[in-house]
Amino acid sequence: MRPMKDESETALRVGNDAGSAGGRINALLIAYHYFPENNGGVQRIAALKKYLPRYGVDVTLLTHRGKFGVAESERSDGVVRAFDITRHGMPLPVFLFYRVLQRATRYFGATGFRYTLWRRNAIRNAERLVRAQRPDVIVATYPPTETIEVALTISRRFGIPLVVDFRDGLVFEPLDPNLLKLPRIGRFVQSLDEQIIENAAAVVTVSEPISNYYRERQAARVETIANGFDPDELRGKTMPRPAAFRHDRINVVHTGRLGRSRAGTHIDAMLEALRGLGAEGGDRRLLFHFFGEYTKQEVKSLQPFVDQGVVLMHGLVSRDESLALQRHADVLLLVTAVGQRSIATGKLFEYLGAGKPILALTAGTEAEAIVRDTGAGWVVAPDDPGAIGVVLRSLVREGALDPLARRATRISAYERQEQGKRYADLLADVVRTHRRKALEGQESVS
Repeated sequence: MRPMKDESETALRVGNDAGSAGGRINALLIAYHYFPENNGGVQRIAALKKYLPRYGVDVTLLTHRGKFGVAESERSDGVVRAFDITRHGMPLPVFLFYRVLQRATRYFGATGFRYTLWRRNAIRNAERLVRAQRPDVIVATYPPTETIEVALTISRRFGIPLVVDFRDGLVFEPLDPNLLKLPRIGRFVQSLDEQIIENAAAVVTVSEPISNYYRERQAARVETIANGFDPDELRGKTMPRPAAFRHDRINVVHTGRLGRSRAGTHIDAMLEALRGLGAEGGDRRLLFHFFGEYTKQEVKSLQPFVDQGVVLMHGLVSRDESLALQRHADVLLLVTAVGQRSIATGKLFEYLGAGKPILALTAGTEAEAIVRDTGAGWVVAPDDPGAIGVVLRSLVREGALDPLARRATRISAYERQEQGKRYADLLADVVRTHRRKALEGQESVS
C-alpha cells in the first residue's frame, strides 16, 4: 500500500497563501555565515535580512550557532540557529579534534566538508520552520555547499521553489580549485551543480561571469545582483583621523587580506614598481597603510618598505574601524588575483561607499568593469609593474586627485537598498510563477 502523504506537505506542494496576506511573501533564507561574524561574507545576508522586508518579503533566517541552547531573543527577529561545532563555541581541544577528523576523512575518500554536523541539524530545524510558517520561497546562499544541500532537501520534500544565491563560484572559478581535484569531492561538487541547474527556480550571482556560466548551462532563470554598500552603515562609522595618516604624504590604504582571502592574490608587481619609484626618489611622496591579516611571506616582502618608511603595517582591525579608516584615506588600494573573471570582492563596494579614488590592481575581472563603469579610480593589471609604476608616478606628480568624473548614478546602483528591491522583485516573480504552475497542474489533473 502506498504510504499517505503528510497533509502539510501536500498543501505546500499545491501552493499556499499563508505568506501572502497583504501581498507579502514569506521567505526562508538559509545562510551559514551571519553575526556575530562581521566580515564581508556576512554583509550580503545581513542586507537581505534588512531590506527584503521593506519590499514585501518577510524573512526567516536559518543560520548556525556554536553553543548549546537557543537564543530566544533572536527568534522574535526571525533568526533561527542550528548547532555546529565552532572554534568559539567549543573547548579548543574538542574543536581541534573535530577539525582533524574532518580533514582526515577528506583524504580517505569522504567529501569531508566543514559543516556536515550543521547540515543535519539545519535540515531538522528547516522542517519544523516549514511546517510552522509555510514559506513561499527558499533562498540558499553559497558558500558553503551545505546551505545548498539543506535547501535542496527541503525544497524537494515540501515542493517550495528554490533560489540559489552565489557569492562565489562553485564549479566556475571556485574559491579553492585544488579541492575539486580530489576525485570524490570533485564528483560531489559537479553533482551538486547539476542538481542546482535542474531544481532551482532561479540562480542569483554577484557577477556576470558566474551568471553567464549558468545561462550557458541552461538554468531556469539567472540574475546578476551584485554586492553593494549600505549608506546607513557607513554613516555610523566615524573616528578621528589617525596620526599615522600624514598630511604631507598621499596615504594609500589597504584593508583586509591578500592571499589569505583568495589564492593568487599578491602585490609582488606593485612592490617591484615601488622599488623603481624609490630609485627615482618618488616613493617618499607615498605612504602605504596595511590594515588586516597578512601571511608571513607577505609581511616579509613588505618589511624592506617598512624600514624605508614607505609602508606602515597596522595589524588587524574590526570591520567598523576598517570602514572608518577607508574614509580617511587619500587613495584606496584594491588587489585581485589574476585570471579570475568573476571577482568583485565585497571590499570594492566598501571602497565605493567610502567615496575615495580606488587604485584597482585588477584586470579582466568584474571588479575592473565596475571601477571603470563608475569612474571610481585607476585600473591596472596586478602583474604589470611597469603599468603600476606609471600610475604611481602620476600620483606623485599630481597628488591624489579623483582620476575620473565619478558617476554618482552608477555608484548609487550598488547601494544595498537598490539591490534589496531588485531581489524582492525577483522573489515575488518566482513565487507567482510557482503558484501559476501549481494551479495549472491542478486543473490538468481535474
